[in-house]
Amino acid sequence: HKKVNKHMDPFLVTFEVKDREDIIMFSHDGEEFVYVLNGQLEFITDNNNDIILNEGDSLYFEADIHHGYRAIKEPSLALVVVYNKI
Repeated sequence: HKKVNKHMDPFLVTFEVKDREDIIMFSHDGEEFVYVLNGQLEFITDNNNDIILNEGDSLYFEADIHHGYRAIKEPSLALVVVYNKI
């Protein structure tokens, strides 16, 4: 069902291993929550506030910062929830 006035979009995302220069950076309105289900994920921002997330780690942030992700050694699976401020 499509919820009326929905604010959150949950996704199961598989992140691939890639070189840092191949990461697609983006920003958007709202907030974002990431929970790593398996693997190791690198969260990257323009201000060099990079964070390594391991299995079981989570991250919650304002999504209007320029950010991107990449898996480190093998593909990584994460639950990503995007909250859109409407």
